[in-house]
Amino acid sequence: MNGKLHTSMFTSERLLTELREIKMNLAVGAVLPLEIETESLTEFLRISDLTTMHRELYLVFSIEIPLTSIEEYTMYHPIPLPIQYDVNSIALIAPEVDYLALSNDNENFVSLGESQWQSCANLRSYTLCKGDQPTCYRSGSNLCELSQLTNFQNPLKGCEVKLVAVDKPI
Repeated sequence: MNGKLHTSMFTSERLLTELREIKMNLAVGAVLPLEIETESLTEFLRISDLTTMHRELYLVFSIEIPLTSIEEYTMYHPIPLPIQYDVNSIALIAPEVDYLALSNDNENFVSLGESQWQSCANLRSYTLCKGDQPTCYRSGSNLCELSQLTNFQNPLKGCEVKLVAVDKPI
């Protein structure tokens, strides 16, 4: 199974049975990142951490599979785009975060650094990011990128704007 676990030690059927049992006992709001089917087992093992221990006369396998929430997020990669300020200058808004995941209801967000984003795994129709970054509430946040995405009355609230002079008129 994906080079991590030989099927003579832990069969596909056994893993599917264990995953179904786990799914039935998950806390409300927590879900497994993939559907429980034979075709998904390779992906499950790719995103999991496997530890093998020896206890008395037994081998103990610990397979840590990340859980996800039912809330979906849209990932943004803010980049500084020039905005014409006047004839001889442009304005740039410097991003405060490398990546910003905003919940589909625009109430919660998670910010990620470049290395955290690089460690995310692509799973079928979405991206799974493991980590301990906190989920933050949009209300009360002064993050510029959030203002640009959610505050249409004052989209530059909390933003650091840099004016850059240009040699030739735009």
